[in-house]
Amino acid sequence: MPNAVISRRFSFSAAHKLLNHNGQCANLHGHTYDVEVFISGPIQPVTDVAASSEGMVIDFRYIKDLFYERVRDVCDHRFLNEVVPVKATTAEMLALWMLYELHTAYVGIVGVKVCEQADTTATVEWDESMNDTSFWRKA
Repeated sequence: MPNAVISRRFSFSAAHKLLNHNGQCANLHGHTYDVEVFISGPIQPVTDVAASSEGMVIDFRYIKDLFYERVRDVCDHRFLNEVVPVKATTAEMLALWMLYELHTAYVGIVGVKVCEQADTTATVEWDESMNDTSFWRKA
């Protein structure tokens, strides 16, 4: 079966500050975060037997439900420094955490892009080294 990479976009609003940062981002501030989740997998065949996922990698609704449960419901209109278990609430670390949360629930999720604003993004792609969470996870 042919493989495809699909994506779904989401947004939420939250506040954070970068501790130990030498600049304005050390102050409390907020963003409307735009997040894109990338899913890779085989395109399901279309058969004579009706299947809800035929012709798809996965139903986009499943990705939405998973994102809301694992990320949006944790972060939306919250202070990220208090609710996200990362060492720093940078776009890179947030993308790492989101990808870990989503990939461990569905292995087809292979990347996450976090945009704090239109011209600043961080994209993280899954690799097995992410199973060692000591690099990014707050103790």
